[in-house]
Amino acid sequence: GIVDRIKTSVVWATAIIKPRPFFPPPEYLSGFAPQTFMKDIGDIPILILAANNDDFNCTVEEAEQLYGLIESENKKLIFYNSGHKLPPDHAPTAINWFIDYLK
Repeated sequence: GIVDRIKTSVVWATAIIKPRPFFPPPEYLSGFAPQTFMKDIGDIPILILAANNDDFNCTVEEAEQLYGLIESENKKLIFYNSGHKLPPDHAPTAINWFIDYLK
């Protein structure tokens, strides 16, 4: 959302960043929290890959919240039936997204 050279993006296992025991204090979170930058993506195609059972970082609700912040019409959210570590078939999905949008 802050670099105009980016043509497309794929993110996975990310979430709305909120205070958690393993993160820095809340006053430092906005500097790297994805929700800080999602509104600035514009029309860049973005794919979010998430898990239905991520018990470490990204709940389904958080992934949906993050997705909702993206104003681009060219966005997609895919959930995998897994935990925080996505299954191997997420890699071809990401690669195909890049192939489609970096032609």
